[in-house]
Amino acid sequence: MMRPNKSFGFAMASILFLVSGATGLGYEIIWFKQLSHVWGNSAMAMGMVVASFLCGLGIGAYWIGRFADRVKRPLLWYAACEAGIGLFALAIPWLLDLLPAFTALFYEQLHGYPVLYAAVQFLATLLAIGPAAVLMGGTLPLFVREFTGHDAARDRVTGWFYGINTAGAAMGCYAVGFHLLPAIGLHWTNLLFAATNGVIALLAAGLSFGTRDAATESPTNAKKASKKPQLDEDLAASFPRLLYVAAGLTGCASLVLQMVWARKLSLMLGSSTYAFSATLLVFLIGIGLGSLMYHLWIKGAAGGAEKMLVIVLILVVSATAGKLLIPQLTLLVGLLGPLRSDLLGNAAVCIFASAVLQLLPTLMMGVLFPLFVQLTCSSGEHIGAAVGTVYMCNTIGSIAGALLTTSWLIPAFGSDQTFAIALSLYICILPLLYMRRSARAFGGLVATCVVCAGAVMLSSKQADPRVTDYGMYMYGYQPLSILQKEESDRSVLYFEEGRVCNVMVTRDQANQRSLRVHGKVDASSEGDMDMQSGLAFFPRILHPHAEDVLVIGFGSGVTSGCSLLFPDTNVTCCEIEPAVLGASRFFHDVNHAPEDSPHFHVIVDDGRFHLQATKQQYDLILSEPSNPWIAGVSNLFTKQFYQAAKARLKPGGILVQWAQTYSLTASEYAMIVRTVREEFPHNAVIRISSADTLILASMEPFDLSQENLAAAQELVDNNPDIKADLEEYLTSSDVKSLLLNHLLLDEQGMQRLEESQGTSREITDQNMILEFLAPLRLYEPELDAKEHPDEAILAAVDPQWIGDLFGEMNCGAEQLEAIRSAVRILELNGRADQTETLIDLGLSVDADDPFFVGRRLLTARMNDLETARSEYRHIAEISPAEATRTGVALWRAGRSTEAVLLFTELVKLHPNSATSWTNLASNYRTLGLHEQAQAALDRAMEIDPVELFATQLQDTIDSTHRPTRDGPKTTPAPVRSDSSTRPDSP
Repeated sequence: MMRPNKSFGFAMASILFLVSGATGLGYEIIWFKQLSHVWGNSAMAMGMVVASFLCGLGIGAYWIGRFADRVKRPLLWYAACEAGIGLFALAIPWLLDLLPAFTALFYEQLHGYPVLYAAVQFLATLLAIGPAAVLMGGTLPLFVREFTGHDAARDRVTGWFYGINTAGAAMGCYAVGFHLLPAIGLHWTNLLFAATNGVIALLAAGLSFGTRDAATESPTNAKKASKKPQLDEDLAASFPRLLYVAAGLTGCASLVLQMVWARKLSLMLGSSTYAFSATLLVFLIGIGLGSLMYHLWIKGAAGGAEKMLVIVLILVVSATAGKLLIPQLTLLVGLLGPLRSDLLGNAAVCIFASAVLQLLPTLMMGVLFPLFVQLTCSSGEHIGAAVGTVYMCNTIGSIAGALLTTSWLIPAFGSDQTFAIALSLYICILPLLYMRRSARAFGGLVATCVVCAGAVMLSSKQADPRVTDYGMYMYGYQPLSILQKEESDRSVLYFEEGRVCNVMVTRDQANQRSLRVHGKVDASSEGDMDMQSGLAFFPRILHPHAEDVLVIGFGSGVTSGCSLLFPDTNVTCCEIEPAVLGASRFFHDVNHAPEDSPHFHVIVDDGRFHLQATKQQYDLILSEPSNPWIAGVSNLFTKQFYQAAKARLKPGGILVQWAQTYSLTASEYAMIVRTVREEFPHNAVIRISSADTLILASMEPFDLSQENLAAAQELVDNNPDIKADLEEYLTSSDVKSLLLNHLLLDEQGMQRLEESQGTSREITDQNMILEFLAPLRLYEPELDAKEHPDEAILAAVDPQWIGDLFGEMNCGAEQLEAIRSAVRILELNGRADQTETLIDLGLSVDADDPFFVGRRLLTARMNDLETARSEYRHIAEISPAEATRTGVALWRAGRSTEAVLLFTELVKLHPNSATSWTNLASNYRTLGLHEQAQAALDRAMEIDPVELFATQLQDTIDSTHRPTRDGPKTTPAPVRSDSSTRPDSP
C-alpha cells in the first residue's frame, strides 16, 4: 500500500499529466494549423506533417523509455521534458516562419518529383517540431517508470497515466478548438500553453523530491520482494517481437479508422473546424476512457490473449454497426440542423454524431495500449523500455496509416474498402497472440475471426452517395423516398472519393449539373455561371494584355476555360483535389474543355503554398476557393496570403478574390475588405449578384483609359465564344456597360464599407477569426437586412462616382442600360434615395428615355398642375407601358392624386385601353371619389367586359354601399402593364 506522501504525489502527478495532455494536443492543433500555412492543405503535405509529428513522438518514447529505467528520479527528468517542450514551443513559430523561404530554394527543381519533395517536407517539418515531439513522446515512459516498482508488484499504472493523459488531450482539443483559438488566436494560445508547461515543470520538479519511496527500490531489493503472478509471461518471453508487430498493426489500423471516420463525419456534419474538433474530441475521449477502464477493471484479470479476443471482437463489431448507421445518422443530422445555430447546439450535434460512430470502438482502442505493455513486460524493472517500445511500434504503425490512407488507400479502394482493411488489421493481430496455445484456445480464436470477418464484409458495403453526399448538413433534410427514387432529379453522373474529399456531379431534370465537393455545391452549369465566368472576364477587361494567369481552385473549370479563350494566354491552375479535375468532362459544354489546351497547366497542390514557393510571376491571380467556413479555406483570406499574392504579381497585375455574401455578416465581409486594403493601395468591388462579389486588388491604379477599354472590346468582338458567354451569363458584351453595371465600389467606396461596420480587425494567420465565425452563420436564421453584406455594399455605393466613371470611360446612349440596371438594383434594395444622380445622368444623355423620365416623375414632387400634366402627357406619349408602371409606383407611394393625373393623360391618348381605365378607377377609389371610380370602371368594362380585375373592382365598389362584419374590403392594386398583362392598345 502506498504511503500517504506517495498517494498525494500520485494524485498530484496525475493532475500534472492531465494538464500536460491538454497542452500536448493543443500544440498539435496549433502547429498543424501553422504548418498548413507553410505547406498548404494538400493530402501529401498534411500526411508529411502528421508523419513528422508521430515520428518525433515514437523516437522520444523509445529512447527516453530506455533512459527512464536507468535514472533515479524519472519525475525530475519529466519536469525537464516539460520545460524543454515549453521552450521549443516558443521557438517553433519563428522556425516555421523560415520554412517558406527555405522551400522556395528548391521548389522549382523538386516539385515535379512529388515523393522526393514530400521527403524534403517531412525532414524540414521534423527539424522544426521534432525536438518538442521527442520530448512529448518521452513523458509517458518517465511517468510510468516513476510510479512502477521494479518488482511489478505495485499497480500497473500504464493504463492509468495513458488514460489520464489522453483525457487531458480531449480537454485540450475542446478548449483550443471551441474557445481559445476563436477568442485569442494561435499566437496567444501558444504562449499560454508554453507558460503552462513551465508551471508543470516547476511543480513536477518539486514533487520529485518529496514523494520517493519503494517505487525506486534497487534491483537487488526487488529480487527479495514477493512477486505478483504475471499474466502471459510465457508469451512476453517467447514472442515479444510478435507483440511489437501487433502493436504496430493496431497503430496503423487505429489511424486509418480515425481518418475514415473524420472523412465520413465531415460529409455528415460539414467540413468546418468545429466538426473536426468534435470528431477528434470523441476519439480522444474514447481512448482515454478505455485506458482508464483497463486500469480500473481489466488489468487484474488473467488471460491477456483471451482479453485481446474480446476487445478486438467488440471493436470490429461496434465499428461496423456504427458505419452501417451512417445513412440514417446523415438524415438525423439534417433534421437537427436548426439546433446548430449556436456554438453549444452545434457542438452537441457534432459530438453526438461522432460518438455514434467512434465511441465504443475507441474505448477498445484505449484498452489495447496498456494491454500490450502488460503482455510485453513481465518485470517492472524494464517498464520504461516496455512502454517506450510499444509506444514506438504503435507510432510507426500510425505513421504508415497516416501516409497510406489519403495517398493510396482511399483513392485506390474507396473509404468503405479502406475501413474494411483497417478492421482486418485488427483480426490479423489475433493469430500472433495464439502461438503455442491449446486447441481449445485455438477454437476461440477461429470463432472470433469468423465473426469479425463477417462484420468486415458488412463494413465494406458502400452507402448510396445520393444520401451521404447530398450535403444535408447545409441544405437540410430530404426523405429517402425522394433521394433514392428511380427517376430522381439528382441523378449521379460522376462520383469519386479523392485524396482530400468526395466529389460528385449530379444532374437535375432540367439538365443542370452541379459539382458537389463533400456534399456542398461548389459549381454548377447554370446558377453559378455568372460568377464562374465573371471571375475570368472582368479582370481581363481591366487588363486585356495579360498573358500569365493563375487560377486557385478548378471547380467546374469554367474560370480556367474562359481565361484560355483569350489569345496568347497561359493558365496555371492549382487544385488540391485531383478528383475535381476528373469531373471536368461533365461541364465541357460550358467550360470550353480547358484540359485539352496546350496552354493549360495543372498543379495538384495548395494554391497558397504554390504562391509562397514559386518564383513565377503572374499578370492575374484569380482566387476561387470554396467558402471560408470550410476548415483550411480561410488560409486564402489572410494578410499573409495577400502578401504572397502581391509578391507574385507582375507590374500592373491584379489579384481577384471571390467573396460570397451568403453565410457571412456585413462585419465579417468588411474584415476581408480591410485585410485586402491593408496590403493593396488600389482595390474595388465587382458585384456579380446579391450572392457573389469579386474583390479586385492591385499595386497600381486600374487602367480605364480609352486605349485599354478599346483593346478589351476588340478582344471580345474578335472572339465569338467570349462574346456569346458574356451575353448569356452577364447580359452584355459591351465592356463599358459591364463595368458600369457591376463595378460598384472603388477605393473610397470600400473605405466607406469598412467604416460603416466599424471594422478594426484584420484576418491573419495568427488570428484566423473568419474560420471560426463563418461556420456559425450556416444555421442562423435569416440575417437582418442591416447585417447582410449585400446591403452594406449597396449602402456604400456613390452614384456620383458611377456618373464620373460614365464620363471617364466616354460612355454614351449604348451604355444607358447599365445605368438603368444600377437604378433598378438600388431601388430593389431600398436605396431609391441614391438614384437621383443616375437619373439625371440618364436624362442628360437621352431626355426622352422613358425609364429615366418615369423615375424623374417618381423622385420629384409636381407642385404646379400644368407642369405635372405636361410631364405626364410626355411619358404617356413616349411609352404607355412605362407610364403605367410609373402610375402604379405613384399609387404604391401613396400619391394617388398624381397617379390620377397620369392615368387621365393615358386614357386621353389611348381611350381604348381597358387597363388604363381600370387603373384610373382604382386611384379614384383610393381617393374616395366613388362616382368617378364607377364611371371609369364602366368605361373599362365597356371596352373589355370580361376583364377579371374590373369585375373584382366592381364588387369592391358595390361593397362600400353595404355593411359587412369584416369591414370594408381592401381596394385591389392597380393593374400593371407588363409581361403579365395584355399590352395597351389605343
